[in-house]
Amino acid sequence: MSGAMSRRKGANNERRLAKMFAEVMPDQDIRRGLQYQNRFGGHKVPDVECPVFWVEAKVGKKPNPRAALEQARADTC
Repeated sequence: MSGAMSRRKGANNERRLAKMFAEVMPDQDIRRGLQYQNRFGGHKVPDVECPVFWVEAKVGKKPNPRAALEQARADTC
């Protein structure tokens, strides 16, 4: 899979997750995180901005949930 296809697949998954969270919490501002802004600001952003959770979205044949949890822990500290 090419890099562009892989990024598109990940972005589509993040949109899907944001929509699912928004359906459950309709009064909250839930949206995809803007990862491209992270390049210059130095601060970390989640894949899906949610008031209660730090969401690291993974999609693929064999996503590694332990690595995602470690990434979320490292980014929030």
